[in-house]
Amino acid sequence: MAGQDWSIRIEPDGDTFVFNPSQQNAENSDLISWNNRTDETHQPWPANENWEPLPDDKVTKGSAGCTYLSDPIEAWESSSPAYVCAAPLTGSTTIYYVCKYHPNEHGTIVVSA
Repeated sequence: MAGQDWSIRIEPDGDTFVFNPSQQNAENSDLISWNNRTDETHQPWPANENWEPLPDDKVTKGSAGCTYLSDPIEAWESSSPAYVCAAPLTGSTTIYYVCKYHPNEHGTIVVSA
């Protein structure tokens, strides 16, 4: 059922941080938000399949084909704006992302038609 809201937690994991769940499944028009449960600022940022952050000039905000995921998320806050998933016509697509401030922190969103 499309149009659901999903929250991905940002949590401490030893000396680093993790996105939990690390893979979120979603459908067209689902909303994704991130809930920062740490004392540091995080920003989910689109990446390629090798977990390399996309350059700022390759990330679009607020338009068709939007790749921007969230503004920086302060400690103990939730993300804004929510990311609206756009599904392919058939099959699925995987969105790879990292934390812009902690590049070893990464996750995926799998959006199915």
